[in-house]
Amino acid sequence: MELVPKVDAVQTYKNVSNFFKDDLEKIVLMSGSRMVDLSSPSFEENYGSSETNGIETKLINGLDAQNVVKSVHDALYHGVDPVSQRILIGLYIKRQRWIDIQPLVYREHTSFAAYRKRALLTFAYSFEGWQIKNHCDKVIRLLAYA
Repeated sequence: MELVPKVDAVQTYKNVSNFFKDDLEKIVLMSGSRMVDLSSPSFEENYGSSETNGIETKLINGLDAQNVVKSVHDALYHGVDPVSQRILIGLYIKRQRWIDIQPLVYREHTSFAAYRKRALLTFAYSFEGWQIKNHCDKVIRLLAYA
């Protein structure tokens, strides 16, 4: 019996990368936060604005943007290992170049790509779990199955 279905790693890498590049900033803005807030480990649970804004946010595309942003933060700070965390925050939140992040994780250029792939995959698993835990209206599925 297979407890966890086989993941299409290549498609999952693309899904996570596209989420960070194309969707995350829009969701962060809808939540009333800023991208720089995600790079801080002291991100507060009550980062959103008023209750009215929360209701309006839920109406936009049926997405609970504040809970999604909280889930991204939780996945980054409580769901992935420290090396993956540095890679993801550096590349996708702070928008640094590979060459700038590589010394922070003490990895050779040839192995950095493998660590980046591992970071994308672990984030996908963690993010899905945190969305469920944070009661997101719609779970954004980044994992692709073979």
